[in-house]
Amino acid sequence: MDASYQVRDDYLYVQATGEFTPDSTRLILSKLVKKASDHSFNAILGDITRVTGLEAEQTSMATLFDMGVEVAQFIPRDFKLAVLVTWEQLRDIQFGEDVMINRGATVKMTTHLDEALRWLHSRNSTNLPEA
Repeated sequence: MDASYQVRDDYLYVQATGEFTPDSTRLILSKLVKKASDHSFNAILGDITRVTGLEAEQTSMATLFDMGVEVAQFIPRDFKLAVLVTWEQLRDIQFGEDVMINRGATVKMTTHLDEALRWLHSRNSTNLPEA
């Protein structure tokens, strides 16, 4: 799995491509958090719509759970992470989102780019730490 990064107005856009593996996911997560921090961003839009191997019928609930736990561990508490997915990848996107939120991440998973951007730019996104 590979990723390209683009600095946008006030967030880091990351597009991942290729075959999903846990190791490549860890590497990409560590790089994207560093890149966002380097640009003084605390908002990331991760587009995984071109990642293969995450189709719902191939991905067990245990894998989704483990992936959610790992993502939550990598994302700093003051970061907002919006993840753009396809229905074919993660039919039950709410489960993965709940796993990450329950571990303290501020995350939104959606199949709609406009919804992801609205959420990233909102001041009252769910589970943000109190200022």
